[in-house]
Amino acid sequence: MDYPETYYISRKAELLKQFEEELRLWSPFIFAPYGEINAYRIIQDSRKCFEELIPQIPYIGGDANRRTETLIQSVQFLAFYQAMKKHGKTAEEAGKILFNALSARAEKIPAKTLPEGWKDRDEYYQIRKKGAAESQEKRYPADYVYAFVPGDGKKFDYGYDYSECATVKFFREQGADEFMPFCCYLDYPICRARGLGLTRTMTLGQGNAKCNHRFSPGKETKLEWPPPFLKKETKPVVRRKKKAEDMKAVNAFAKYLTATRYEDLPPAAVAAAKQEVLDSLATALGGSSRAGVAELVDMVKEWGGAKQSTVIGYGLKVPAPSAAQVNGTMIHALDYDDGHQVALVHIGCVAVATAFAAAERMGKVSGKEFITALALGADFVSRLSLASKPGGSIIATGWHPTTLFGFLSSAAIAGRIFGLDEDKMINALGLAYHQCGGAGSGVADGALAKRMGPGLAAKAGVTSALMAERGITGDRDPLEGKTGLYKMYMGGDYDPKALTAGLGKRFEGVNIGDKPYPCCGLTHAAIDAVLALQAKHNIKPDKIKEVTIVASQSAYDLSQPPEVKKNPRTIIDAQFSVPYVVAVALMQGRVAVGDFTDESVKRPEILKMAQKITTVLDTSMNRHGVGPSTVTITMQDGKIYKEHVEHCLGSVERPMSLDDIARKFRECAPSSIKPLSKEKIEKVVDMVGHLEKLDDAAEIIRLLG
Repeated sequence: MDYPETYYISRKAELLKQFEEELRLWSPFIFAPYGEINAYRIIQDSRKCFEELIPQIPYIGGDANRRTETLIQSVQFLAFYQAMKKHGKTAEEAGKILFNALSARAEKIPAKTLPEGWKDRDEYYQIRKKGAAESQEKRYPADYVYAFVPGDGKKFDYGYDYSECATVKFFREQGADEFMPFCCYLDYPICRARGLGLTRTMTLGQGNAKCNHRFSPGKETKLEWPPPFLKKETKPVVRRKKKAEDMKAVNAFAKYLTATRYEDLPPAAVAAAKQEVLDSLATALGGSSRAGVAELVDMVKEWGGAKQSTVIGYGLKVPAPSAAQVNGTMIHALDYDDGHQVALVHIGCVAVATAFAAAERMGKVSGKEFITALALGADFVSRLSLASKPGGSIIATGWHPTTLFGFLSSAAIAGRIFGLDEDKMINALGLAYHQCGGAGSGVADGALAKRMGPGLAAKAGVTSALMAERGITGDRDPLEGKTGLYKMYMGGDYDPKALTAGLGKRFEGVNIGDKPYPCCGLTHAAIDAVLALQAKHNIKPDKIKEVTIVASQSAYDLSQPPEVKKNPRTIIDAQFSVPYVVAVALMQGRVAVGDFTDESVKRPEILKMAQKITTVLDTSMNRHGVGPSTVTITMQDGKIYKEHVEHCLGSVERPMSLDDIARKFRECAPSSIKPLSKEKIEKVVDMVGHLEKLDDAAEIIRLLG
């Protein structure tokens, strides 16, 4: 028996699964015009929209009414349209993608196939006529009400005239009138797939007095785009010819980076910037005592220079570029710092190190201006990476995107804080591009070079902004020029739309994820799965027979070669090893800072467990960013435990709060090269929480010097 209040809620899991299947079929037609990154976001938002719509779908009889499934399908289309609209797309664009996807499915059906339920023509028509008569009773307020229309066998065989339509009503309630004509036009490929032979459809959404449909079962439905209601004679639009400068992304960015005000930022971007600061300071304290940092400090001491900017933990002031280099390195040293999980760039290690160094050199930079610079920098660097290698992986090509794009984002942040105008901002970006580098080979080699990259980028970015401030010129089109970044470093493989779409309206900083574990983010879904299984089943590590992890290409690569990843040579090896971090999670029920020292990565009990772990590649899990993982634990007594994690803790879908980051700050503080009092720790947490109220943002870093 159906219960109106809970009918759709009780079917939620089933409906979401059905929608996942539909999205899988639609996805190639979304990827084609928008690229993989944007398509991924549209698909993710479609899921969210559909889940939110499920409880709102009007009850029209549930299983007893065959048109319930018609309504559900319409809501699937509506969810996709809402997601497209959120990304600045039109009703026509959404309709075209769905039409093409459904048409491709329909083309696989042989023409003139008779519809399901067809045994005898007269019997089939009688059933349809009976259904129409029952609809006239209208037992539910939102139902479909329609009359059966007999045909002449020439133009059509039978049809329906709708006086009321549940789909139209629901679309209007959701403010989607403009999409209704396109939704109705989708009946053509749907009917083609069902062998119904649709010859005409009209909809109330087009302003008609009624909806009506005309069918000829077993005959072919003509599929064409655009729909007839879009075929209008239009005069050619005369557009102003753009100047070459107008077409360059670098000019749009220069204007954006110099003209955007704190008041232009959405609250979510402000909150994300503050969280970025506290997270970066947390990992800086933890990283200040790690290998490579003290050596850098000795080097910048040897260089000497103006005492402009603070080096965290060392009681030292050095020239701004040097401070940015050391602080950027220590923020990244634990691989515990934040990052954009689709763009695959760490943000704070370059951004926060740059911003504090530049702010101290500049003097009296307000909290609001500091936040603005960080929000703009996070958006800029994320866009640079999101536009790269659409449909592919920049990491797979050998680059470390955090470092590569960090040169440019550091110059942008420092340039903003130094008050550069548009022309000088372009010079700063051009000078930074002249220094761009960032090979990913340090990971495979287990080398300290990996943690050095962000510091090098921060140093170069601050230097570039200082040079531009003094009038030194740089490349005028460092991004899209003939010898620009995307041509020289990506072979021209980039998506120009992803660079500037929604610039000033959509801030990618809100999509930054924070790390709950001090190791590569690509391992986190597997860690989450293991910890979930431990919590549910209280698994005894010594009773485990074997562990299998099914993961994407990126996570699988962190299990290769097995002889290194199961027996890490260095801390870097361990940070980028799926078998090691999973073994730690299984043995300890947590993964923490103390698990990544020269001594801890050699613990026999952890390495013994790592030998039981196998990673299996599943390319369907590949994402442009951090993917899911499935962990299966087989016990010695034959019991099997399995857990799938689609989105890891700290992702946009499962975010950490500012309070969570404050706990992380307190966890990392004891690892600082210079001990901090509890009072000072809490003061920093409070100051970052109220950063927008500070007259001088650099007060924070001076507390940590």
